[in-house]
Amino acid sequence: MKENVTRQHLALVKLVLILGALTAFNSMSIDMYLPAFPQIARDLAVPLGKVQLSVSAFLFGSAFGQLFYGPVADRWGRKRPLLFGLGLYVVSTIGCALVRSGEGLLFWRVVMALGGGASIVISRAMCATCTIRPKRHGCSPCSCW
Repeated sequence: MKENVTRQHLALVKLVLILGALTAFNSMSIDMYLPAFPQIARDLAVPLGKVQLSVSAFLFGSAFGQLFYGPVADRWGRKRPLLFGLGLYVVSTIGCALVRSGEGLLFWRVVMALGGGASIVISRAMCATCTIRPKRHGCSPCSCW
């Protein structure tokens, strides 16, 4: 019995860490590159304003991604849309690293935010489903996927 409680506690700790990391993706995607704006503008040979516009583009993509992934996750479950969004996030990160123009940066930042929107909305939905109303949905922290 004690071993079962320990496993459930460990599963809950893992779930909290994973959901916390998923929720932090979008915030980190904005905060970590802000200090590099002047260097990005020099590297891409664009005005600083165009690089600053990438923050607005990211926020637009994030809002649209959250609106999109909410109903998709309700319809097809949490795992597949989350994995698709994370895959899109990874591909767009590579695209941002290889970009050669200001327009390309804006495009890949929107795509990155669309993928990151999945992590925000699905992690919050998982938290609500598995911790706030577990008895109604018949799930435990181990079965949230």
